[in-house]
Amino acid sequence: MGTDEKSKGAKEALADEVKALAGKVYDDAAAPSVKAVGGTLGRVVRLALRPLELIVQGGERLMSRVERKLDGVPETRLLPPPATIAAQAAFHYALLGEGDEVAELREMFENLLATSMDCDTAAGAHPAFVSMLSQLTPDEAWILKSIDRTDYAVTTLRASEEPRERLGFRTTLGIELGFDVTRQQRCISNLVRLGILDFSDNTASDFAKQHGVLNEAFKIEFAAREVSRIIGSVEVTPLGRQFLDTCVRARAR
Repeated sequence: MGTDEKSKGAKEALADEVKALAGKVYDDAAAPSVKAVGGTLGRVVRLALRPLELIVQGGERLMSRVERKLDGVPETRLLPPPATIAAQAAFHYALLGEGDEVAELREMFENLLATSMDCDTAAGAHPAFVSMLSQLTPDEAWILKSIDRTDYAVTTLRASEEPRERLGFRTTLGIELGFDVTRQQRCISNLVRLGILDFSDNTASDFAKQHGVLNEAFKIEFAAREVSRIIGSVEVTPLGRQFLDTCVRARAR
């Protein structure tokens, strides 16, 4: 099959998928014509995401940013966004608003959509990621952005004196972000709940260095109190690695 025929086939498949998604949002009469598909990346991306304009305000901004992230991707690799991802992602994207504090979360939705539209990466775009993103806070987004290894040191604490109350955990994950202990624990606990992270009894890699950092923090926090410690780690799960690769690692703009 020649290049022109391949391109024509890709466009026709794209148009069919977009029509199917568009039918759930507006009448066929209002749908963009298949003839609108041109030979440029911008037209293909905009046609694929056109129904999102009628789902949310700000659709133009979302389409423009996804288009930039797909810049340089050959047209023959472009796919329509799955209906299980596109509409929900656009809805939650709109709910975030335009504040700077949610810029990282907005970009994660953009990355997810862009990944789902490139046949070389689409397999990584799991539909569950939309729901997972919608349950993240800006603080948790920053923690995810800071992840640069597979595991981090964790120490679970309990008071040595009676009634030996639990004192939560301390970890090197996100420690450089300057969150207070309660805020850090709350964020990481939610990332564990979502299946992105998991606690383990295994000793973290680079154990000595990471626990050295925690020990320095202990000296300040528990200077006048004795505590017992149980050493472990917090690990990025297989699903978490897929989530990071798909939503967090920024694509080229």
